[in-house]
Amino acid sequence: MSEADDTRTRRELAESAREYLARFIPSAEWLAGALRRDEAAPGLIYDVSEGIAWLAKALTLTSAETGFAPDAAQAADIVRAIYYGVDNGDSGYIADALEYEAIPAARSWLDAIC
Repeated sequence: MSEADDTRTRRELAESAREYLARFIPSAEWLAGALRRDEAAPGLIYDVSEGIAWLAKALTLTSAETGFAPDAAQAADIVRAIYYGVDNGDSGYIADALEYEAIPAARSWLDAIC
């Protein structure tokens, strides 16, 4: 792969991350509400945690294009908090992790790359 191809691929990845963040935030808000109402499917919780991990990796890989690299420890802490709630069957804890950690982080990441 040439350097130009590599740069184009990173730009496309950065654009995918922007698009994903724009969808992630309202989805995470919905999921937090659904968790509080005991209406959320467990698969959605895993999708959100995997999405956070993917975003952190994608934004780190594209930092030259976006001028931003997320705090990897912050992303890992968010994912751990979600899994802690899952492991303990605590939907309120997961909702809190989304509302107070994941969503604010995603908003700041989106602001940083737009």
